[in-house]
Amino acid sequence: MNGRWLSLMLILVVGCDTSTSKSFFHSAWDAPPAPPAQVHTTWENQMIVTQDVVNNGAPLAGLAGRLYLFGTEVGHPLQWAGAVTVQIHDVTPGREPKFMEEFKIDPETLKRLARKDTIGWGYTLFLPLATHRPDIQRVQVQTRFEMGKSQLFAPPAVVSLRSDPPAVASQAR
Repeated sequence: MNGRWLSLMLILVVGCDTSTSKSFFHSAWDAPPAPPAQVHTTWENQMIVTQDVVNNGAPLAGLAGRLYLFGTEVGHPLQWAGAVTVQIHDVTPGREPKFMEEFKIDPETLKRLARKDTIGWGYTLFLPLATHRPDIQRVQVQTRFEMGKSQLFAPPAVVSLRSDPPAVASQAR
């Protein structure tokens, strides 16, 4: 066998060993992603009505939105373990801002809410607003993502609730 064939055989034999857990070569693809550095949310500009699975399908009105986690530069959204706290305030023009409700989403629940969409990985949030009234026209949504002792805050979102009838969310069965 000439030297060329011997080199090729050696490369194939060395390159085919998959019995070890560590790779001989490392690349940027192997590195774990850096933790999120930014949180962004999007919210529907109307109340959404869905079926309350706890109460035999009774109508349940609330705010629907998506939460996205990004690294230091906005690129593809990340999935990351953590908890979320969302506070809702009534900021209807002509009245003093007033706290309405707070929602806490634990890490296990948040993990189940992860879905990929056209932007990338994100978390679908539905917040049933028990304190909503028809005269509330605008709310401010403040979202905090907690990972261990670190916290990230999404920019506050002001949602203008339209006065048309709430949209009905369809559920695939």
